[in-house]
Amino acid sequence: MTQSNDLSQRVDRTEGQIVDLQLTANLILQTIEKNSADIAQLIEVSRHTLEVSRRNSENISALQLAQIRTEAALQVFQQHTDAAIERQDAAIERHDALIERLTASNERTEQLLEYVIRRDREPLE
Repeated sequence: MTQSNDLSQRVDRTEGQIVDLQLTANLILQTIEKNSADIAQLIEVSRHTLEVSRRNSENISALQLAQIRTEAALQVFQQHTDAAIERQDAAIERHDALIERLTASNERTEQLLEYVIRRDREPLE
């Protein structure tokens, strides 16, 4: 009878160990399932973060391109402004020279008129 009691106790212990193993396996599976869900959330957050980073990078690239274009436009504007100023300065110099020539011509005309008027008056006196 001892053997049958012994066997019965062993079976009970083995069944208890099997139940313990099943509980442990269930806990492990639940933990794996929760970890999988957490990992899936982390992957989704990472994807979102990468997408935001990519958009930010594109925005930065667009801003840099806009800055380069603006600087190029400013440089062209400066060149055109400098050229216009140079043309204006040259026109002012030509205008000043023309005024000097006209003033000199006017003075010669006045001198000539004074001479003609004096000459015409001399015989009358």
